[in-house]
Amino acid sequence: MACGHTLMPLHFFDKHRVMRKAACDEAVMTREELHALVWSKPMRAAAMEQGISDVTLARHCRKANVPVPPPDHWEKVRTGKKVTPQPLPPLPTVAGAASLSGLFPAHKSSTCLAGSRDLSRPAFKTMDEVTQRIQAAVGEIRVPNSLSRPPLIVARLLRRDEERRAKITSNDLYNKSQPKFDRPIQQRRLRILSTLILALEKLGLKVYGSKHAGEEFTVSIRYLLAVHFLLAIEGGEHGYPFYGEHLQPPSDERLRFDITSHSPESAPPLQTWRDDATPLEDQLGKIACGLLLTAEAAARRGAVQSYELAVKNRAEEAQKTRVAAERAKAERAAREAAAAKARFTALMDGADALERAERIRRYVAAVQARVTARPDMAEPSALRQWAAWALAEADALDPVLSRLFKEELLTPSDDVHLPKADR
Repeated sequence: MACGHTLMPLHFFDKHRVMRKAACDEAVMTREELHALVWSKPMRAAAMEQGISDVTLARHCRKANVPVPPPDHWEKVRTGKKVTPQPLPPLPTVAGAASLSGLFPAHKSSTCLAGSRDLSRPAFKTMDEVTQRIQAAVGEIRVPNSLSRPPLIVARLLRRDEERRAKITSNDLYNKSQPKFDRPIQQRRLRILSTLILALEKLGLKVYGSKHAGEEFTVSIRYLLAVHFLLAIEGGEHGYPFYGEHLQPPSDERLRFDITSHSPESAPPLQTWRDDATPLEDQLGKIACGLLLTAEAAARRGAVQSYELAVKNRAEEAQKTRVAAERAKAERAAREAAAAKARFTALMDGADALERAERIRRYVAAVQARVTARPDMAEPSALRQWAAWALAEADALDPVLSRLFKEELLTPSDDVHLPKADR
């Protein structure tokens, strides 16, 4: 695989895995292939080809930093005006994170050039080397005692909590409007979450929240990789970590941090940290490193998968080329055999016609000779008329006089090599 042509499953663009082939197989393509697709035909036609909507295709292009044709592009193409596709820009590096450059995945060699058509199995640096680089980039993470400057995600959660607090009524039997983050353990959770998000953002990464109370999150790396994590309260059901004030929380509540797969409900966590002998706050550096190492491992799997897919695609293309060449060869041989057979048939027909013409001429000559010897057998004028008619018929049959034989001749410039006809 060419190192510069990073192939990526399109679900790396969108965690909902919306871009699939018609056969429900997960579509995988390079940025280069995506760029070529949207510049080869109108967006709607390209989207239908992939079994998705044009809106979804446009979203994939935005996330992959792939330019799309302007609205008037295809009208200009239709009217014959000259248009120039926008070139594919290079992928942006992780902003402000020179210490993370060359990762995700960490190729062993950077000698591969973008655009290379050579396929070679990707080789990576050891995970020990990558771990050391990530640990150095992450450094020490300390959790403050307050939420004085929370990131946008946490600020939004706190703002919603204030809105809930403003809606509290005495009739709110089930505490649907109760604030979710008043309890000390929830405040701890938000401080840990806030500190982790800020640390990741300093490394140039983006964090997105999901669900109504901020229990699930996604770390986006270089627009290509997404690592999911869950920070919740363990005690009761892990997926529903919030309690109203009228409920007595379990006495053994503790925080739990999971790095999860795309569908955490149906798969066990990839890695877990808990409040054990060491508080979760003191494990935050390891957690941040774990997220980045998970991304590195996923990127390596994607690179190997992409290489294997490229090898498979190239083999399939080579097989298609071979089959097409063999089919063309067989069709050419069949055409040549048919032409040879037709030519031989015409040859035999010509020979038969010439023999019949010569027989007629011999017959006419024999009749004339005998009638000349015995004049009483026919009137001379009648004989002449009959002989003229018969010889005209012979001339009509004669392939030499009619020049039909010339159709069977090959000029010296012909490069057609006809096989022997099947007699």
